[in-house]
Amino acid sequence: MIFLCNIKWAYRIGSSGEDSVSGMKETRDGNYFYVFGGFSGTNVDFNPADGVEDLHSSQGGKDYFISKYKKSGEYLWTRTFGNSEDQRCFTESESGC
Repeated sequence: MIFLCNIKWAYRIGSSGEDSVSGMKETRDGNYFYVFGGFSGTNVDFNPADGVEDLHSSQGGKDYFISKYKKSGEYLWTRTFGNSEDQRCFTESESGC
């Protein structure tokens, strides 16, 4: 199967620790989307804009994050969750796949 897509923008976000994206979800109205996954380390900058920082640090082990973007790619915010243990972030698609 061959998938063709029209990439509008892309960002590299991460730290020197172990980082991963578990998934992405578009809002029902199609104007926003969420990116979620796990990260570790300190002072991880989730804002891809040059010269603007949104720093977060894990609370010990691997924590998870949820970031919100406009469909244009404009970064809005990130929320992080965790404690001294490793955390996991899971999702389930609306279609049940």
